[in-house]
Amino acid sequence: MKVEYSEQFKKLIKVWDKAVIRKEKHAQYTLASFYLKLQTEAADKKAFDLYKKSAKQRCTEAMYALGICYELGKGVRRNYYQAVHWYICTDENITNDIMNNPDPIGDAAQAAIRRYFEDEEFAEFVDETLDNEKDETDDSFAADKEAAWSGDAEAQNRLGHRYFHGNGTQQDIVQAIHWYRESAKGGCEAGMLHLAEYYRNRKQYKEAAKWYRQYVEAKIKWRNERLGW
Repeated sequence: MKVEYSEQFKKLIKVWDKAVIRKEKHAQYTLASFYLKLQTEAADKKAFDLYKKSAKQRCTEAMYALGICYELGKGVRRNYYQAVHWYICTDENITNDIMNNPDPIGDAAQAAIRRYFEDEEFAEFVDETLDNEKDETDDSFAADKEAAWSGDAEAQNRLGHRYFHGNGTQQDIVQAIHWYRESAKGGCEAGMLHLAEYYRNRKQYKEAAKWYRQYVEAKIKWRNERLGW
């Protein structure tokens, strides 16, 4: 009797072979995602174990998925502290993805990016130059406040930062968090990150995990667009 297998089943067998036998990180991530779709406790645990193996091999998507598992309690006991840890690892690995893969922006720009991350003095020079350019244009408290009230997410983040550090106005943490939150809701990655860092520093890991997740999700999307993935 000849047994026929569907193409989908054949693909699954190939992925299983690469994930379990060859221990390839991307295959482990793919197989874990398959298990998670089964929505059973046993499958969730298998997914978590595979995500962890893949994450330890520095698969960005697996790191992100591991953070979600810890945040939601999928295949593991819920742990917001660990969720934050893996979201931060995801963010750091996105930088490695950018630095270690061909980039359509060209070799010269790629070299400059690499130098920015590896040369601390060069990074400080670049940051200072950008700050000076802002000071020479419209980077005033009044302008940021007006733009923030009009719904500009970037300006809302800047205004939050001004309130947080007392830059150009009296320090007001309540106002700072309000504007960071408005900025994050508007899709500004910096606003999401500032909120996440604020709550992490206060050891409010549940809220920190929420904003780190949204931040790294946006960063992964940015990486994919930048590298054409």
